[in-house]
Amino acid sequence: MTRLLAALALVFLLAFPAGAQSWSANALVRVCPAAPGQTAPPDFTREGCETRPYWLADPQGRTLWIEAVIEIEAAPGPLSGPFGLYLSGKMAAQAWINGAPVGANGAPGVSAAQETPGLMDAALFVPAQLLQGGENRVVLLASGHHSVISLTAPVHRIAIAPYGDPRRAIVERYQASLVTLGVFALAFVFFALLAALSHRRTGPALLAALALVGGGQLIAEAGRGLFAYAYPVQDLRLLALAGGAALIAVCTAAWSAHRFAGPGARARMVLATGLGGGILAILVFTPGFDQKAAYTLIAGTLAAAIPAVLAAVRRRSPVPALWAAGFCLFAASAFVTPQSFLDRTVFWALCGLLLVNIAAEARRFAAERRARIGETRRADALASALARAEQASRPVQIALVSAGRTDYADAAAIARLNAADDYVEVVFKDGRTLLHTGALAKLEAELPASFLRVHRSCIVNIDEIEALERDAGGSGRLTLKTAGEAPVSRRILPRVRQALSGAPGGG
Repeated sequence: MTRLLAALALVFLLAFPAGAQSWSANALVRVCPAAPGQTAPPDFTREGCETRPYWLADPQGRTLWIEAVIEIEAAPGPLSGPFGLYLSGKMAAQAWINGAPVGANGAPGVSAAQETPGLMDAALFVPAQLLQGGENRVVLLASGHHSVISLTAPVHRIAIAPYGDPRRAIVERYQASLVTLGVFALAFVFFALLAALSHRRTGPALLAALALVGGGQLIAEAGRGLFAYAYPVQDLRLLALAGGAALIAVCTAAWSAHRFAGPGARARMVLATGLGGGILAILVFTPGFDQKAAYTLIAGTLAAAIPAVLAAVRRRSPVPALWAAGFCLFAASAFVTPQSFLDRTVFWALCGLLLVNIAAEARRFAAERRARIGETRRADALASALARAEQASRPVQIALVSAGRTDYADAAAIARLNAADDYVEVVFKDGRTLLHTGALAKLEAELPASFLRVHRSCIVNIDEIEALERDAGGSGRLTLKTAGEAPVSRRILPRVRQALSGAPGGG
């Protein structure tokens, strides 16, 4: 997490100022195949060269020349830098601007052995004197022999802008999404612990997996703006994003089927088979990795809506109906706001699902805790009642040692006991007192449940409590029926109040 935050901070420190003007290449460029050993830009009007959109200039698995034109708005005075030539794409590239070399991103070559892969996003320093108002001719010698998969549009950007970190513009798209990373981390820890400690393991385990995969998907999605990497890594990143989308879809559908328990075992098998086959078909036949990821998420969300719909119909409850509506709304957002679907909507929707479940688990935990407290109080009340009944039918005899003599007294006849150094002052209901040789804690263990320690130095018979007064400092004082007063510590005050009010657990 520390490294991730440091990388994010570095991006902002190195980046050119937000809102700085940039000039992109004209849509159409000239493309020529590179001859072996050719190191100088060719004549782009020669036979074999063609005109195409720059994003379709394809250096994957070959070496070619690209000529682009970047138009800079004419200024009243000379241009002042520093400027950079920004290149984004699956290629190593050597660059010229207006006939002058400006550097290289990696080292293009005629084969993988002769090529050094360039960064996926790079900025080459351009001296201001090389630029001019109007048309500027940019020439690239590009190769992409280390490509693992072939993209339809391998070149993403050719532009001139104030010099800075090329990742700035990318990471800005994910600023709102990166906020959710903390939610994913919290949800993973929360549900992983719940799955480990609770008897309900399946639901929390699926949510923990969903949080883990969602966080990984966010890092992979925003990783291009957070980390500088060579273009072959882009292929691995795209594969990871497609695989992550498939895992999110499966986890969401599995959680919904478990949560709403709508279809039976056979229907669940049909649902799982259909979803798995649909995802596989999408990943294999859909062109473009953004489309693969988007359609996979849509398929998983619609599959998750099915158990919720069935539960809403069967139970006539608004809760599964709301979940079904939420799933359908998320799927529809892919078509309503396609630009932000993979960058933001997915992660905020996952956060919403996880936070709602965290809140539900918190409410369930609070309800279970109240139930356990109630059960404990009822058990304490029953134990106290049984102790009193037993004491009435068979009085408990307490051995009291005084001056070498042992007397046996009925516990029911004792009003309170006070610690006095190495002795215990025993006060009886009839007003008698006896100084017992021994510790209060040892005597406490022999007393029945009808006695309550109200202070570190005082135990009282609950039947003797008549009134309670609370002091300004938070402690209190008991008035006993026959034995005067007794101090009450702040910690034990709630239990004494229960005893006085007759609430369960007063014993």
